[in-house]
Amino acid sequence: MAQPREPIALTSTYGNLLRQMTFMVFWSGRIVSGLGDVLFMMAAMWYLVKTGSPLDLAILPALTRFAPLITSQPLATLADRLPKKRILITLDLFRGGITISVALRMIAGHASPFLLIGANLLLSLCGQIFGPASEAIFSHMVANPEQDLVPANGWFGAGGELLQWVGYGLGGLVVSIIHPDHAVLLDGILFFLSACALSMIPIPDLQASSGQGWRAFWTDMTSGVRFLWERKALRAYLSISALMDFVGAPLAIFSVTFSKLVLHGGARDFGILEASMGTGGIIAARIAAKVSQRVALWRIWVFSLDVFGIAIGFVAESSTLIIMFVAMGTASFALALQNVAFGAMFQRVVPHTIRGRASAAVRLTVTGGTGLVCC
Repeated sequence: MAQPREPIALTSTYGNLLRQMTFMVFWSGRIVSGLGDVLFMMAAMWYLVKTGSPLDLAILPALTRFAPLITSQPLATLADRLPKKRILITLDLFRGGITISVALRMIAGHASPFLLIGANLLLSLCGQIFGPASEAIFSHMVANPEQDLVPANGWFGAGGELLQWVGYGLGGLVVSIIHPDHAVLLDGILFFLSACALSMIPIPDLQASSGQGWRAFWTDMTSGVRFLWERKALRAYLSISALMDFVGAPLAIFSVTFSKLVLHGGARDFGILEASMGTGGIIAARIAAKVSQRVALWRIWVFSLDVFGIAIGFVAESSTLIIMFVAMGTASFALALQNVAFGAMFQRVVPHTIRGRASAAVRLTVTGGTGLVCC
């Protein structure tokens, strides 16, 4: 039986999405889950500062960054094969159980570095199933996919930028106020709240048909990559976006070094540069829906590419905080705008049966530049 949908709006705006309960509950659950991830990382890092070694502090975030290089495609294939509502709720409950168990061990004073690192790895693996499963159902969370996908991607883009911009500051504040172990306990509660939210909305199963055995699993696992590579437009996007990410990665990774050695600034200047990137992303996500009503999505993507190139040129020549603030904010604006445009195109073109695998392939390809810069 078809799942009920909200009435279809004649024109799509961010205000229309606010009136779609299914989408808003889905979006809120994702934001709460993302905030929980921030809380766990902040609390675990702070706990290890007091009880662990420098090696433990290095391993904790490194596993989260590099494990997906190996595990993202197999886990995304698993996500496509499973019933979506059941797996999403189960993963949130499982992650909630993990974090609450860790919190209780921390409160008792028996949380070893190995426990925190292992729990963080488990949470990362769960996220690599949760993300593709969410991507597969994304177009079913809006009333009219043809009209609502751009503003919906804008909502998620803005939420992600807000988490990046204020999430760690808010997470640090929470950890400092209520202590790391209670922050992890709050993280577990947030996961359970997310599971409750998902249980209240209609989510289609969208299970992909699959064969038996490892050979069939390998064929399924590579089908997302093949789908992307066989289409010239998607292949061009992946190639150019991977290059953009490689060029833009130093903006985020080395911004603290740049603010000190080039701008001769301090912590305040570093914070201003980080805020500029968040501001640019939020502005792009906010205007994407209105622009897409007048301009084709591929034109938006090409425009964002041009703007990014100009902004990077100014970044390379920047010697003052004001110029750097504008240049980095503009570069972030361009990256966020092209992400919104491609997200809508991707969800319209890629069948839901392989969307999880395809989204994992996109994420792995595009963010590979950041990994190379880190190395």
